[in-house]
Amino acid sequence: MSASGTTIVEFAAAHLPTPGSGMLTPDLMPDITLTDNGQDSIQAPWELAFDSMGNLWSSNAGGTFSLVEFAKASLTASGTPAPAVTLNTTMDMGNPTLNATNGLCFDNLGDLAATSSATPFSVPFYKAPLKSGAITPSTFIIGAATTLNAPAGCNFGPLVN
Repeated sequence: MSASGTTIVEFAAAHLPTPGSGMLTPDLMPDITLTDNGQDSIQAPWELAFDSMGNLWSSNAGGTFSLVEFAKASLTASGTPAPAVTLNTTMDMGNPTLNATNGLCFDNLGDLAATSSATPFSVPFYKAPLKSGAITPSTFIIGAATTLNAPAGCNFGPLVN
């Protein structure tokens, strides 16, 4: 998957060059193209992530800041799918919870973390199950340039007891 502007595209592995054989050619056409549905479903998608069910999550870093989930079933053909879930930004102690999000990751329980390198730098953590709306994160980390300097991604490590 790749994303820009108001579009997310998918290239089937069978149509990609083998490692070491070169770059994508300009005439390579995507197998699936998802476009904005006119209701800010895809707005400057900065980060894409799949959850454990195969649903695609995208950060909307342009326009209205949000995180959207496209159900796995809507990823089989080109079109303008409506998100199955939309998480909208809220305010927490005077700070927006989603602010140009550029990193998404899921833990082994389906909980979602997102990172923002926009000021103030932040990481909201949402507990599963995830439902549409302006929900408040379970945990919200806010940092200054000295404590959480422009995070650009996230990842959960292995479960450790």
